[in-house]
Amino acid sequence: MIMPRPVRLWICLLFCLAVFAPHFANAQVDLETLPEDFSFTSRSANGLTTVTFIGRDGDLWMLESHHPVSKDKYETDMIWTNRASQLVKRLTPGGMRSYSPHDCAPGLGECFYTIQWESGSTEQVRRTSYMVGDVEISAEYVTIDGVEYLWYQDCTTFDQWGFWIDYVRIDFEGNMRSGQRESSSHELPVRTPFEQLRKLCANPPAMVS
Repeated sequence: MIMPRPVRLWICLLFCLAVFAPHFANAQVDLETLPEDFSFTSRSANGLTTVTFIGRDGDLWMLESHHPVSKDKYETDMIWTNRASQLVKRLTPGGMRSYSPHDCAPGLGECFYTIQWESGSTEQVRRTSYMVGDVEISAEYVTIDGVEYLWYQDCTTFDQWGFWIDYVRIDFEGNMRSGQRESSSHELPVRTPFEQLRKLCANPPAMVS
């Protein structure tokens, strides 16, 4: 099926937003153990992203993400997650977005969620995910005008609190973006090397049912 140009532009926008969203790990994560001084930096082609734990907001965890949106422009977002590191809402310079019931990550298998924009418009997303060693391989699909399209594919390794260490993300057109952990406030677990991660994501094994 040929993707209509308006749909391509919309998925491009969604992909750009997804690139700057945090990546989270599997269901073993429990943010009750997250240190108060937790922070880390991650290096991508556009520059350095800094993520810092701000504190609790009721039953949610608040983090600040300062990241490049291009080589010469940065923005700061506020992120709210639940105890399992699942993204619930995000405040950007463009407004608030909510993820209902959450963004399905962590979580293996198939899961569905809804993105709601501050304007009131919504997008329906289906996520599938499985593990290969310590790498989570996932794909997300967005439904537009009743038709489901591939949004992007991720291959990611995580720290003990479910935040990405290294990731490779391939969009619906085959364009690749990536990030590597540059510094951490706390010691990291041993994980799959980045170059091996890139090769894995370029040709991921089929999910075993």
